[in-house]
Amino acid sequence: MVPRWKKMAYSLVGVIVGAATLAGLSLLFPGKSDDPIGLFFGVTLLIFAVSLAGWLLAIPLIVMVNNVSRWRFWLYLGIGSSIGPILAYLGMVSPFIRSYKGHYDQTSAMLVIVGGSAILSCIATLTYLLLLRRAQVSALNRRSLAAVDR
Repeated sequence: MVPRWKKMAYSLVGVIVGAATLAGLSLLFPGKSDDPIGLFFGVTLLIFAVSLAGWLLAIPLIVMVNNVSRWRFWLYLGIGSSIGPILAYLGMVSPFIRSYKGHYDQTSAMLVIVGGSAILSCIATLTYLLLLRRAQVSALNRRSLAAVDR
């Protein structure tokens, strides 16, 4: 129905939207920054660069998804939303736990990393699925109009 290149483009748009949203949420806690706009674009770029790893691993799932109607939408949303937190835990949090030898508890930092990746993954997946569903509906409408015209 929907070409693979469109699916890839939709998922990349989803990653960009998720990264920008997470960077916007990080502006709620600006710290000591003098330039919040520069911070926003810097954080967005950093989050986008890190999230490309998850996007590259998700490409087989992105290409496999064909029908996002009814219960499949929620299934794919759950699968896509779990990719980021799993990668964050395995890629960043697990080595961080093993190497840390300080006196302070780092649980809150780990929760922020995993929670931020969950927000990013959920928003990116939701954006992708909504764009894909819209493309599928318009393709079905074009197909039904072509069948009526014959």
